[in-house]
Amino acid sequence: MTIYIYFNGFWSGFHERTNAVHDLFFIDVMLRVYNDNCIVTQNINQADILIESTQTQYSLKRYKAWKHTYLFSGESYIRQDKDEYSCVLYGQRNHKNTVNVPLFVPYIHCSLGKTFQTAYSQPPITTVPTKDVLIIISNPSGYIRNTFIDKLEQSGLQITFGGNYKNNTNGPISHYYNTEEFNTIVKQHKFMISMENSQEDTYITEKVIHGIRAGTVPVYWGANRIHDYINRDRILTLEDDMDTLITTMKTMTPGKWLDMVNNNKPFTEFGQAYTVDTIASHIRNILLPKPFPKLTYTVCICNKLFEPMRYKRLVEMCEKYAITNDMCTCISPTYKHTITDDIYSKYVTYDYMKIMYGKSVNKGDMSLILNTIAAYEYIEKTFLDGTFLVLESDVIAEPSFNNFNTCLNKLEGKEWSAISLGVDEGNIFDKSYCYFDGPYRKTYQIDVKTMEENTKEDLSSPSDKDVRFIRKFHTRCTDSHLFSYKGITQMLHHFHTDTNYATPVDYYFINVLEHDMAVKYYWSTDSYFHQASKTIEPSTIR
Repeated sequence: MTIYIYFNGFWSGFHERTNAVHDLFFIDVMLRVYNDNCIVTQNINQADILIESTQTQYSLKRYKAWKHTYLFSGESYIRQDKDEYSCVLYGQRNHKNTVNVPLFVPYIHCSLGKTFQTAYSQPPITTVPTKDVLIIISNPSGYIRNTFIDKLEQSGLQITFGGNYKNNTNGPISHYYNTEEFNTIVKQHKFMISMENSQEDTYITEKVIHGIRAGTVPVYWGANRIHDYINRDRILTLEDDMDTLITTMKTMTPGKWLDMVNNNKPFTEFGQAYTVDTIASHIRNILLPKPFPKLTYTVCICNKLFEPMRYKRLVEMCEKYAITNDMCTCISPTYKHTITDDIYSKYVTYDYMKIMYGKSVNKGDMSLILNTIAAYEYIEKTFLDGTFLVLESDVIAEPSFNNFNTCLNKLEGKEWSAISLGVDEGNIFDKSYCYFDGPYRKTYQIDVKTMEENTKEDLSSPSDKDVRFIRKFHTRCTDSHLFSYKGITQMLHHFHTDTNYATPVDYYFINVLEHDMAVKYYWSTDSYFHQASKTIEPSTIR
């Protein structure tokens, strides 16, 4: 089958592929979305797919019954009618019908080639450029950027203004920015100012790539999520104080500069993987039918290399319930044998376990905490809202998982952080808090009054015949959780604030739940998963 694509409202050079961002990116994405031959057509009646630019004044989305309609924005803004499209491609993390497309991704795909992002390499740079700073700006707006430049001019650094703004090169640089001639000019400078016009979520343009490609140091301001994609040590970022950043530029030694451009990979692991394949997968997750429509995504804490049998079982479980690769990923960057003594010392600054029980937390437990954090961080980097299933590697679905939509539907529109989905061991209606000593406190230190005041069955009712949700201030297990997006960000806040991971993850959870009443944690009366380590295989802490 052939899919015919109709483009509306795009810029000059888009179809001719003379612009640095052109139709190849969209065609390659659509090839992966539909797994069919995709052809651009000028015959609107022949077309199946409509792709429009946010800049078009005449939308064709109602012209006919389209298979799907797409709205793309390479700008810092998006059309007000975005919700009327099947899918929106924009510099903002995934939410509703929006799929995140940081603008540097199509630029790299069209102008520099996929390997630039996935397997970046460059010959060693041995000489520090003689010129200080390159600034190429045509748009004179941008208060933060202009204020920084004004301060930079007073610093004594030599500045080349190569654009229309403050030009001092006898006219703006005429070479297009994806050419080798442009790249050669950038190479002559230690720093390139790579600042956006405004600060948006993932509105990251090609500006930051220019300095990376040339082997110099980009100086960036713009998207707060920049370091999800670009390594912090490879660029300079204006985050707070302009004077401090300028001092860093002025005082950077030749050795530090060479080390910065030679020894730091430009892209994070997440940034390396954020290509057309990832974008297409996120589009499919929005457009194609799902077994659990109100479940945004599933993350399994498992590594195929470290736990091959568990990985195999998870894959088979997902296949059984029609959870495709577009709806699920496995994340587990560490395992107990990868936790070095230095890593262990970094995260054990006060040994709660040894003080309470006479035995320190083991490296396997620490690995599980670090993997849990990595799973939550992946969700936060990828999404802006949603509902997420987070599973440890030893889970097995109960038959009741077939009815999981009942649980999801019942939670919709209500305020909650996380739901424990594991096996009910007969204590779900016991006290809502742990009434035994733990590594963080003795029993007599429990704030019983506060927890009892917050123990309310507000998501369900005792008379409900289907699933109910009981507020708790301790875990029954951590193998299977359903999180709201708010719950993910709440837990990440605690993990990033208290980085002493000197207890198993369930104790860490309990400490959070006992002290932060805003984290609303429940147990489901229906058990949707159980632990294989309790039934068919020994426990293996990762």
